[in-house]
Amino acid sequence: MQADIMKRLIICVVISMLFSVSVQAHSALKEKTKNFKNSKRFAVTYDRFKDRTWVRVGPFIDRLSISASFTFEGESQSAPVSEITLIFYSYSSDWRFLNNRDLYVIVDGERMDLGEGARSGSVTSRYRSVGVTETLVFAVPFTVFEKFTNAKSVEFKVGPIETSLKDEHLTAFRDLLSLVRRF
Repeated sequence: MQADIMKRLIICVVISMLFSVSVQAHSALKEKTKNFKNSKRFAVTYDRFKDRTWVRVGPFIDRLSISASFTFEGESQSAPVSEITLIFYSYSSDWRFLNNRDLYVIVDGERMDLGEGARSGSVTSRYRSVGVTETLVFAVPFTVFEKFTNAKSVEFKVGPIETSLKDEHLTAFRDLLSLVRRF
């Protein structure tokens, strides 16, 4: 009987320690983002129903709104992150990405075709006018995204829109990568 109580007590202590470490890891990510130049653009969220954590930076609004994120199972990263998600948002008077949702990038003169993005869109009413809201999502290999952050020049062509990343974007993307635990 005494041994049974002792086993239960040990199990409770171990579970509480694991929970404590997990919550500390999640909180540590949030705490790190407070030191970033673009700290207000960072979000760390945990979904306890899906047991999944998302780390996001953005949106940065220019000709096209852009965000970047990564996700992992649990509250603390226990496996390598293999990709970073790039998300482009558009609000316009017409469908920009209906027939053209490819992403091309030039990183310090090196051309890359990152393929076709997953698209969603809808007609919306906004500010007393009707427009089109679209989202394009791309899974970018970690090593390719890392090239973006180390580059002097990054140009995008997503659908019909061409734009360049500014220093603000590159700094934020470097900060995002600093949150990824290296294995």
